[in-house]
Amino acid sequence: MLLVILGWWWWQGQPRSLESLAPPASEVLVTGAPLTGAESSVSEFAPSETPITVHVIGRVRNPGIYSLPSGSRVAAAIEAAGGLSSGADRIKINLARQLSDGEQLRVRRSLTGDLSSAATGADSPSVGLININTADIAALQQLSGIGPVLAQRIVDWRETHGQFADVEVLSEVAGIGPVLLTSLRPLVTV
Repeated sequence: MLLVILGWWWWQGQPRSLESLAPPASEVLVTGAPLTGAESSVSEFAPSETPITVHVIGRVRNPGIYSLPSGSRVAAAIEAAGGLSSGADRIKINLARQLSDGEQLRVRRSLTGDLSSAATGADSPSVGLININTADIAALQQLSGIGPVLAQRIVDWRETHGQFADVEVLSEVAGIGPVLLTSLRPLVTV
């Protein structure tokens, strides 16, 4: 039994080629507008024959190391990993970004299910982000690392200095250092 488990564990860590996981070309559905003019030059955008290796982790069905054609995009890596799993952040991930060899691609958990629409502020331009210029103390406390004291300091700073011009200005609030600011950047907006 131990040998079977070790064999399975070893197999999961092996690189897989995109060709072995992709459906036959006859089953692939292509959507979108036809390319015209300069866009139709396939040679400019086609992946080369040299493979790259990427490590896909996080909210995907089959995390692991995958071998893809050079020039592949994030969408291809996620497809190779079996697609996004439930709870994946589908808003912040750039599926069109080109991958590089040796890259680790982390698909993060979506925070939109954890935040109510009242907590995000009515003027929030992005779903799931808390607007630090409109959020009340209760909404700010939903942020990781922000308790009642820091939430009150943010509101007090806003009342004293006016609206935050940028998320980086949070560093002027007493108690928000570089580490906390780094963790807050992807969660807040102005």
